[in-house]
Amino acid sequence: MAPRLPILLLLAAVALYAETPAQQCNRAWVLIQQHKHLEAFQLLKTTIRENPTFVRAYRLVGDACGPGACREEALQFLSAAGPGPREVALGHYGRGSVYAANPAYSKGGLAPALREFAACIRVDPSRAECYPGVGGSLQAVAPATLTLRHAERLAPIDPHNPATRLLEGRILNLARKLEQAQQVLRQGLAVALAQKDEDLAALYYLELSGSDAALGSAGPQQNAQWLYEYAIRVDAVDLEFAMLLNGATDDASPVELTTGAGKFRQALARAQELGAWNPEVHCLRMIAKQHEEAGDLAAARQSLLAARQRCASGLNQTCAPDVLLELANVERAAGSSLEALRTYEEARTVARTVNLAWQEAMACRGIANIYADLGEYFKSLEWGTLSVQGFQQIGHLSPAAASSANLGDIHAVLGDFSSAQRAYRASLTMARSYVDKGEESRTLIAMGMLALRAGQPAQALPSLVQGQRIIVAERFRPFQVLASTAMARGLLRLGRPADALVQAQAAATLAAELHAVKPEAEALAAVGDCLLNLRRPSQAAVAFLRSLSLAESAGHLPVAVQARRGLAQAQLQQGNLQQALQHYRRAIEELESIRGALPAASQRSGLLEQNWVYYNETVSLLARLHARQPNAGFDRLALSYAERARVRTLFEDLAEARAAQSALPAPLDAEQIQASLAGTSTAILEFSLGDARSQAWLITAAGVSMFALPPRAAIAETVTRYRAFITTRPKTQAAYDAYTATARELHQTLIAPLSRQLAGLSNLTIVPDGALHYLPFETLIASPAGQPPRFLIEDLAIHYAPSASILAALLAAKPSPPAAMDLLAYGDPLYSRNAAAQVSAPDLVRRVYESAGARFPQLPNTRVELNRIGALFPAARERLLLGAEANEASVKSEQLPATASSTSPPTPSSMRPPRSAPASSFPSPTRAGKTASSGRRRS
Repeated sequence: MAPRLPILLLLAAVALYAETPAQQCNRAWVLIQQHKHLEAFQLLKTTIRENPTFVRAYRLVGDACGPGACREEALQFLSAAGPGPREVALGHYGRGSVYAANPAYSKGGLAPALREFAACIRVDPSRAECYPGVGGSLQAVAPATLTLRHAERLAPIDPHNPATRLLEGRILNLARKLEQAQQVLRQGLAVALAQKDEDLAALYYLELSGSDAALGSAGPQQNAQWLYEYAIRVDAVDLEFAMLLNGATDDASPVELTTGAGKFRQALARAQELGAWNPEVHCLRMIAKQHEEAGDLAAARQSLLAARQRCASGLNQTCAPDVLLELANVERAAGSSLEALRTYEEARTVARTVNLAWQEAMACRGIANIYADLGEYFKSLEWGTLSVQGFQQIGHLSPAAASSANLGDIHAVLGDFSSAQRAYRASLTMARSYVDKGEESRTLIAMGMLALRAGQPAQALPSLVQGQRIIVAERFRPFQVLASTAMARGLLRLGRPADALVQAQAAATLAAELHAVKPEAEALAAVGDCLLNLRRPSQAAVAFLRSLSLAESAGHLPVAVQARRGLAQAQLQQGNLQQALQHYRRAIEELESIRGALPAASQRSGLLEQNWVYYNETVSLLARLHARQPNAGFDRLALSYAERARVRTLFEDLAEARAAQSALPAPLDAEQIQASLAGTSTAILEFSLGDARSQAWLITAAGVSMFALPPRAAIAETVTRYRAFITTRPKTQAAYDAYTATARELHQTLIAPLSRQLAGLSNLTIVPDGALHYLPFETLIASPAGQPPRFLIEDLAIHYAPSASILAALLAAKPSPPAAMDLLAYGDPLYSRNAAAQVSAPDLVRRVYESAGARFPQLPNTRVELNRIGALFPAARERLLLGAEANEASVKSEQLPATASSTSPPTPSSMRPPRSAPASSFPSPTRAGKTASSGRRRS
């Protein structure tokens, strides 16, 4: 018997140190996290052969082989499971897990995963793990009308089977019936706990996590704790780690960042201990998110760089695109737009290399966002379109809907409201098809806000109401703040300030509960606007002060500017003009500080164009102060503010064509402009049109005069009427009399009040505004009614300038050598893609609009017009660029002189009725300079 003792001891030692099925699965899970899928599969095959009813092994086969490394081999292996019904059922469960782990198998029809999970239930209805699989797979079949009946058609559903409630709860969760789902799942959990079936209870706790989290209850933490303890008991390291992460995520709200970050570091340490690369990367990403939430972007970037390095050291780049996308997001948030652009491009390249189409489409979206940040909106549209197409190709309609909505946002920025509406409608269709209520509600709100921007509040309200209903029903509380604020704006525009106030106050209250500082500031600004409309300025001032405090604490300067304007208007309603002026001046200072921080010239120009009202209202207020104190210099200060807005907007437009923006002159004040006219016989007449009243300044070497004009709308109506008269030759005496009467009316309004100051001067330079850009001042009739027409051009040489500051800079500049040409003109451009095929540079603007169905015909009359103008100049000193030569590249290639002038050719000195002078026509002055263009104006 003695010789047998060593053998028995050896067998006992082997038995002692032999791996359990749980330990084998733990080792396989670590191999999967290290992207060693084939090794993991071989180990799991051994586990299943030795322990054919160990459920975890079958599920892990899906994780190991679903991505594709060993998919076909795994499906074949699992098909041979048996011989008993439990083993056969688990074979179906494993095959379903393989199919479910690969999205390519879930496109349309009866998904293979669903077929396998249903077969599992038919073979063995007691296999509880197959019921959630049926519910999840059904989502791809009938997401809009998902009910328990769909499952009943595939497998027998026994209402007395406690596992059945798993399926019913999953279906209710997917249908967003969260309270019902929670009730059903808790009933099933009670049965499982009563039967002391911990494995079944674990499945119920997992299902409950979804509805608990969506409802915002304390359930997720309790579920995670029970499941974590269960994972320790059954030695399931994958579940243990998942619950570590869930617990950290549940503590990751803005008010618990420190707790959440600490738990993620605990999970990171555990991942590093296990050598699990994927969870390690995930923890680093989540820690980065915590830093980002806390505003520490530098720390967030360092954590993501560490995750990126782990992806590379793991010799598998499948995790890299997600990390790169998040890194680019952080770089964008930090204001490093070009660095973020490079990172998005790298993410796209890596995603394409490892065949991750979803991440590639996300990278295209990121690139589109960066180009939008940089003001290169047409590039943004191009990349955004690629993103939508990428998501659609892989059947991911929810992100496709979001990208399409982004396209709508860009079209809205460009002022192309019809294209924006089409993009939003496409987004809405995809969101509804995928039953993405969140994206549907966001798009509806965007459509409503677009209608508000387009001045159509009545059309905005239905979209806003519909979006708000979905948000309330689905408990999307952060979206509810946005929706209520937008509703308040819409109702305010519809003249319902009391109803608007209710919405705005609800938005502010909810934002405060959510600790959402920026949305609360925006909602309070809306509250203030409503109170102003209700003529409650003191209460409005309180709301605006709170909005201002929150906006400044969050660095949300656009809302701070709005709050400053609101405070100014509240002071105006109380008659405190000086205090109102202080708020307006501070608002403009902050507005210009925002402008200076924007990366693109077109964005800076657009910001000033959108907020021109701040300058107009300041000018209007200064005019009121001037009327009270004529000698206090408010008229000169008003001119300075008008110039600040006008000059900076123009210079931002020029900055894209000129590298040396510093060479452009700064806005001048009234004294500097006046000084530039010393020793000349020139006067500058500058206009500023306002909603309530308009202003004009006459600047001469002798002084500055300001006078009041009618509101913008009245002036625009008269100018439009006058242009209608001068576009066709009058055919009756009545038509001719109407023309002359309107010409005299405009002269009486715009010029006659200045007749005394203009006496003795020979040149008048006009700085127009609004509709006055389209008024040929030369043709205004200065003579009284009843006398032969005497046109303004007969009294003064008329010039035009974009601003008084620019004219002053030109007058101060050294004379340039004579230009090589007297005329450089462009006309009859080719808008058709085919017609302009010989142009080497692609016209992205044209391609974008043609892809939307827009067609731009040629303008042959402009060719005739320019040929006739060119005949007035010596052939050696004129150059006409027509057709394909009339393009942006040829304009930029011209070596033009540093200074430019703006002159007008003589206008006929008189105009008689058509009966006595049938050959005459209405005057058509041309504002010509060193370059002239003739073509259709596109907005």
